[in-house]
Amino acid sequence: MRETQGELSEMNAVHDSMSTSPVTVEPTTSVGHLLAQFDRYDFNAFPVVGEGNRLLGIVSKLDVLELFLGHRRSMPVARDVSTTTQVADVMRRQAVSVDPRDEITTAGNLMVVTNLRSLPVVERREGRPVLVGMLSRGDVLRWLRSQLVEGRYLRQERRHDTARERLYQPPCAGLPGTRPDMSAVG
Repeated sequence: MRETQGELSEMNAVHDSMSTSPVTVEPTTSVGHLLAQFDRYDFNAFPVVGEGNRLLGIVSKLDVLELFLGHRRSMPVARDVSTTTQVADVMRRQAVSVDPRDEITTAGNLMVVTNLRSLPVVERREGRPVLVGMLSRGDVLRWLRSQLVEGRYLRQERRHDTARERLYQPPCAGLPGTRPDMSAVG
């Protein structure tokens, strides 16, 4: 039986493969607590959320390494940095993200183009980005494996143009205090 384009797109949507209860941190979380979270969950990055699960940015292990190794000139490294520095001080305020209705192959292409290991999944509600999930490389690979097993996967031409367009439309763009730094968060 052959699916129609609508059915196929629905079965290939990000919302079918994403984690719907992502572990998050708040801007006021201390770097010390963030380090404990990295140890506990072994994630490479956490979405940073505010009231109503509004996505404010993302903080990665790389961001913390830059802090401790002195790569952030604007931040002096104090002896008690893990207790005095908050996530808001080191997070990236612009996050590359996907919509839950996006095709999972689009998300996978975006991961390849940006070298990101995971992507926040956001819905726009009243013009604000609300975190509804996270999609990892593992989620995309599990979807691909299921498509291969079911004989439904057809290799697509690379769609880097679509993925690159997403880079210039981050969910936090235009919000006060955002910075254009969107280097690998993966």
